Amino acid sequence: MRNPYKEHLDREWELKMEGWLLGQKAHIASIEAEIQGMIAENQYRISLGEGIVYRDKAFQEKADALLTISKDVLKEVLTGGSY
Repeated sequence: MRNPYKEHLDREWELKMEGWLLGQKAHIASIEAEIQGMIAENQYRISLGEGIVYRDKAFQEKADALLTISKDVLKEVLTGGSY
């Protein structure tokens, strides 16, 4: 038997999840852009004969942020999440 209320709730959950996933994708893209900017700044400084600004620790922090987001997305997708 068709339950329109349940279908509405299911579609509402899907829309929330899609919005949340889109937000996570945007967050990932912003971190990737930061990393590219860090690389470019280091290359620029090297071309001027100066020392680099961003060292391994700064890149590791960005990698850790990406890993956290990836784990959150995987958890939400596999468990059905709360979004």
